[in-house]
Amino acid sequence: MYDIYLPCLLDQIGYLDYDPSNYSFIGGKPLGLGAPSTFITLNAWKWKSSVYYELRLFLQKDIVDKFWGQKGYPVISPALRNAYYFLNQYPNDGFEVYKPSRLAVWIVPAEYVFPDNFESLAKIWQLKSPSFKNLLNRIDTNSQSSTASSAILNGDEARLVYNFLGEVEAVQVFVIDEPDGSKKYYALLARPLLPYEILGDDGMSEIPAPGSPKPSFKLTCHPSDGVLPIPTPSE
Repeated sequence: MYDIYLPCLLDQIGYLDYDPSNYSFIGGKPLGLGAPSTFITLNAWKWKSSVYYELRLFLQKDIVDKFWGQKGYPVISPALRNAYYFLNQYPNDGFEVYKPSRLAVWIVPAEYVFPDNFESLAKIWQLKSPSFKNLLNRIDTNSQSSTASSAILNGDEARLVYNFLGEVEAVQVFVIDEPDGSKKYYALLARPLLPYEILGDDGMSEIPAPGSPKPSFKLTCHPSDGVLPIPTPSE
C-alpha cells in the first residue's frame, strides 16, 4: 500500500503539481543562515526532487505565530505544508524494520570530526571479519577530494557490520594499534542503502539508480482511492 497509495495521496494534496520555485523568502533572504534543509523526493508517474531550506523550523507553531508573513519568512503554499505534515506524521504502525543488504561506510581520521575529544570517544572494533584494517584498505582516508571516500558492503557482511554498530546512523570513533605501538583514531559512519539507491560521485544518493528496472505496471490515481486526513502539527 505504501508504494502505490502514497503518490496518490500526495497527488490529492496537490504536491505533484506544486512548483518548488514558489518556496521563496519574503524580502529575498531567510531569517538566518546555516540551518538544515528538508529534502522531498518522489518517484511516481511524476518525478520530483526538491530542497526546502529549514521548512521544518518555519512550520513550528511558535515560529509561525511570531514570524508568519514577515521579512525573511518563506512563502509556504497549502500543498507544500500539507505534504510536509503528511510525510512527517505518516503512521508507521505495522511496518517491518528494514534489514539492509547494502551498507555505505565512510571513514576519516577522527580529528577531522572530533578535534578535541576523539580519544575519549574511542572504542575497540570487535569484529574479526571484516576487520577495521580491512575496511580501511577499501577506503581512501587520505583523499584530497571534498567528498569523503566510501565503501559499499553487501549481504551478510553489511548486516553483520550494521548490527555491530547498533543499527544506528551515528558517527562512532574506533582506535587501532599500529605495529610500532602507536594508536590511530578513526571516525566511522555507516548508512543502509535503500533498494535501487546508489551513491553519486558527490556522495549524495541517487534514487532510482541508473539502469534500475522499471515497473511493469502503470501507477494511476483516482478519487476513489480516497484521501487520508492531513495530520495536524505536533510542534
